Amino acid sequence: MDMYSATDTASEADDEALPAIWKDKGTIHGGYKTVSPRKAAWPTTMEIDPTPVETKNKYSQLAEENTYPATISLKPQGNYKQLIKEIYEKFPGTENRWFHDYINIKPPSEENIVQILALLNEKKAEYLLNEASSERPLKIVIKQLSEETDPQDIVDDLASRGYVINRISQMRNYKLKKLLPMFLLEIKKVGNYKNIFNERSICYFRTKIETFRRKGKPIICYNCSGFYHAARNCHLKPKCIKCGEHATRECSIKEKLPVPKCVNCGESGHIAAWKGCKAFPVIAKPASKRTFRSYADIAAGKREKTPGRTAEERPSTSQDIPDLKESLQAIKELKSILEEFPTLLEAMRLCKKAKTKQEKILIILNALVSD
Repeated sequence: MDMYSATDTASEADDEALPAIWKDKGTIHGGYKTVSPRKAAWPTTMEIDPTPVETKNKYSQLAEENTYPATISLKPQGNYKQLIKEIYEKFPGTENRWFHDYINIKPPSEENIVQILALLNEKKAEYLLNEASSERPLKIVIKQLSEETDPQDIVDDLASRGYVINRISQMRNYKLKKLLPMFLLEIKKVGNYKNIFNERSICYFRTKIETFRRKGKPIICYNCSGFYHAARNCHLKPKCIKCGEHATRECSIKEKLPVPKCVNCGESGHIAAWKGCKAFPVIAKPASKRTFRSYADIAAGKREKTPGRTAEERPSTSQDIPDLKESLQAIKELKSILEEFPTLLEAMRLCKKAKTKQEKILIILNALVSD
């Protein structure tokens, strides 16, 4: 028996052991054609792994907001050490540290914050309240509305949608003394406050809502005329930005002062909000970006591009022109002298051999006398 006949015999024996539906090759059962067992796919069982695979989004931290608790910045005055000791003993776990000429007090809980504030008010201490991130309102700007829109209509419309508005003000151009079609709102962080950016219409008009972008200058307090804090959290001694011992918003002077005096530096001629004041803080600009060479650039032999000279580094040729003119005039005069006294040229050659200044002078005088 050859190889082919043995194979056929084995296949026939296998076919007899199979179900009848597999034996009938070439027939259609229920609309489907039967397939040879050699070509058919045998059912497989999936192995279930008892240990689930943990997945993690490495960019999840970018979506999370930085949260920080409320703190108190105490201004050191009088017997402040005794006050700090009393706070530390009454409220264990309180952290105190120096921060920009203030004492930063970090209470262990929110209940202690209220109690410490009551104690500071009782002692008539001056302090600043640094709000917690959850208490700080969200500032937004509403655009594409008419400048004649009533701000109260905007508040009523947003309040009907579940938003809590702390404050609203219409932005203005102080140079042109004109109101702008933009409204600044402070929204309390309660409920679904983040949905405010999905609102597309306010007061029946299509609008655009953006996050408030602060300019690159420090904010000024309208209570104490200090910087980097708002008046609503300031419990320092009031100082008017124009005149005296009261808050700026309570000042009765509405016109421009002829000779103003700064309450921060004490100099006359400007107010505390002037950028040229020596007490006005300057925000440092970010350092210039430094380009780093990769290993591929070093291996390829690429060189770093040297930055071109700036206007300050370039030598100014305007100052060198007068010196050049004077030098040319001196050469011209020397040439005319040599033409009148031809023996001077030979005398100058002899001066090289002279050892002292007196000998050089005698050689030149003899040349002039001989002419």
